[in-house]
Amino acid sequence: MTKKSKKRLAWICYISMLAAVFLYLLFPANAVKKYLEHQVRKASDKAVSLEITAVKPGFPPCLVINEATLVYRQMDALETGRTILSPAYRKLPGIFDTLDFEISLGDGRALGWVAMEDARGTDNSFHIRFENADLESIVLIRNMSGHTVSGSLDGTIEFDGSFPGQSGSGTIELAARQCTVALQEAVFGIKQLTFESIEADLEIEDQQVNIRQLRLDGSQVSAEGTGRILIRRPFENSRIQISARLRPHPALARAMEGLLPERSTSGGDISLRIAGSLKQPSWQIR
Repeated sequence: MTKKSKKRLAWICYISMLAAVFLYLLFPANAVKKYLEHQVRKASDKAVSLEITAVKPGFPPCLVINEATLVYRQMDALETGRTILSPAYRKLPGIFDTLDFEISLGDGRALGWVAMEDARGTDNSFHIRFENADLESIVLIRNMSGHTVSGSLDGTIEFDGSFPGQSGSGTIELAARQCTVALQEAVFGIKQLTFESIEADLEIEDQQVNIRQLRLDGSQVSAEGTGRILIRRPFENSRIQISARLRPHPALARAMEGLLPERSTSGGDISLRIAGSLKQPSWQIR
């Protein structure tokens, strides 16, 4: 390398470092914070909002959000720890077509990517993978049901279509482990339900979610079911149709003696149908 080339390279490095320093020192944190919050509200037609405590630049170039709360219709839905947003460097040269993210959820995390437009400029897509994510971070479960759910969550969510859920297709495969459901009020003397595992295999087709398999393996009860959810707005008004077979374990069967079919008290399965809306479901035991 000639002396002139070395000098030119040194100047390029110097200018690049100087630009980086100024970028980090003069980073418009408040403006970026407001922009992100606005974009979330805009993309969800004001149904979802984002409340960010602080945002700062990271290296390699990315945005670091220290803490944030996702709010659904004025109801806290998700509480996150450190979140990293970055261009998809793996997709050079089109790195700005897709946004990568990693979100801390308790001792676990959710990571994946979101692309706001595909090559046709019409559809959106995202992919999320949960790794030992803390279920208590998903506070929407508690706020909608009144019950506190804890445990760890693994699995994936994939979707291609139009936001927010007008059309598209996708899959949801989730598995929760070591779950505890602390009931708001004791039922038949039972204050909490415990499950070794809860597994769900779902398919999204436009305005319908097909429940291909739902399996619960718990200390008080085990169950398997299938069904569907017809998406409505707001989401809590969505219609549900689920058919399941339950096997109450001895302690629960004794506590509910007289209310359950006689065969269930001797270890037999019972049929359960759930209908109505997510907000006001109706139950029918056979």
